[in-house]
This record gives sequence, C-alpha cells and structure tokens, in this order.
Amino acid sequence: LYLGDGSYFDTHFLISLLFLKGNSCYRSNEIEQSIKQVSRSIVYATKNDTLFSDLYAERIVVLYWAGYGKDVEKQWINIIKNNITDDPGWRANNFSFYSNSHTTGLALLSLIYYLEAKSQQSFYQ
Repeated sequence: LYLGDGSYFDTHFLISLLFLKGNSCYRSNEIEQSIKQVSRSIVYATKNDTLFSDLYAERIVVLYWAGYGKDVEKQWINIIKNNITDDPGWRANNFSFYSNSHTTGLALLSLIYYLEAKSQQSFYQ
C-alpha cells in the first residue's frame, strides 16, 4: 500500500504497521524502518498541502500515533482550526455541504494531540 505520496494509501499503510508493531507480528526492525519511511512521506505531503481535507487531518493523527508528533507544525493546526464550520464540525473537503463525523473526529483528535504536546499518542492500547 505504500506509495510515498502522503495519500490515504500511506496513512492506512502506517496504521497497518502500527497494528503489526502493537501485536509483535513481524520483524520489529523492518516495521520500524517502514514506519520511519512512510512517516517522512506523510510529513512531506502535509508540508506541501495548504487545503484542509479529511486526509489532511488523518495525516496529523497518524503521525502522532506513530510517534512523530514533534514534526507537526503549528500552521497545520491553524489550517484545521480555521476550517471548522457552522454545523459545527469539519467537512471532508471543500465540495461537501455538511460536516462529516469521521473528519470531525480526526480534526478534534489532531487539535487535542497538539495541545497535549506529546510526540507519541496511544494508538489502540
């Protein structure tokens, strides 16, 4: 699933790696190497993205789950904060008419994680 472009394939690849790591299902050194590689791709994609979307919020949340919260930048959080709607909530993209529960949950998690200022957030333990 790894594409290296910070897309949903990469965020879901990272989530699968975290499941493998959490359950000790594979060689830990290979899992860690892959986590590092995909996390770098996600950071790079977020740095170059200025439009809020469901994917934007998801990238930030999975970076915290992977222990890369230190790489989350304040301007990314500001993009999230500035995109709350009157519903209230966050929409999946600019073409949506109503807020979306999945996107809203991801946006709220990213804001909470940023305020907690911990590089690593609990994944599913």
